[in-house]
Amino acid sequence: MKMTRILSAGLIAALAAPSAFAAGSDPWYLNTTHWAFLTLIIFLLLVWRLGAFKAIGSALDSRADEIQRELDSAQKLREEASAMLKEAERRQQEAADQADAIVRQAEADAKAMLVQADKDLTEMVARREAQVEARIARAEEEATRAVKRVAADAATRAAADLVRSNADKSSGADTFTEALGQVKSAL
Repeated sequence: MKMTRILSAGLIAALAAPSAFAAGSDPWYLNTTHWAFLTLIIFLLLVWRLGAFKAIGSALDSRADEIQRELDSAQKLREEASAMLKEAERRQQEAADQADAIVRQAEADAKAMLVQADKDLTEMVARREAQVEARIARAEEEATRAVKRVAADAATRAAADLVRSNADKSSGADTFTEALGQVKSAL
């Protein structure tokens, strides 16, 4: 309706004011510009009557709707991507927190293992020292016994030699042999 008014106003203006469109002194109906303008107006009226403007308008509207759908889809995708980015950042933060916790736990475990190893080493050294001291004590005891045996044997031999030398003089050889046997059995 609005288009009809515009076209009608243009046609009336072209016919009513021929001097505005006239080139020189020709009458308006001989002027080709007027006829071209009139033809354009008639063509536009025919196009309007056949519904071409509606078709063009509906095509533009459908294209606008399609563009709006694409924009809505892009907005939805953007929101989903933003949500996924936030989720990924949250997971990354959780992973970093877990890694920090694992590192702290590993450091604590390493310190505990170091303390335990030091304690175990101290205990092992103490055990080894006790074993060595026990071996030294046994060796000293065995050496003392051996020295005592050797000393007792030497003393016995010396006593036997003395008694023999004295017994030969006094005929107590049998008594000496018997006493010597008792001493050896006692040792």
